[in-house]
Amino acid sequence: MKVLVIDEDEDIRNITRHMLTAEGHEVTTCSRLSPRELPLQWADIILLDEWSGPKKEGVSLSFRIKSFMGAASKPIIVFSTDEDTATLAQYARADGYLQKTFDLDELIRIIDNTAIPQKIN
Repeated sequence: MKVLVIDEDEDIRNITRHMLTAEGHEVTTCSRLSPRELPLQWADIILLDEWSGPKKEGVSLSFRIKSFMGAASKPIIVFSTDEDTATLAQYARADGYLQKTFDLDELIRIIDNTAIPQKIN
């Protein structure tokens, strides 16, 4: 599976890339880019960090990704240290979420199954 990891923290990007590559996935990582600069057509699933701050830039980026032709159906999993990641993911119209720090096995399972870790109503 082709996984796009968007996170401003280089360590998180590297750890996630290493872990998923070891499981046989193709991984591309990037930090904050505009949707036009992201390899959205390449990815099967997107892991999107909701970086802290009053603007909630990850939520905004998720909206913009979902509005692009051909990317609206791409599964987006939001992962964040925010105490209310579930609400953020729902607001972002994401397909699921993970609370940082997450269990690495859980992340692998979600990617392998292209599944939603928790249903967002």
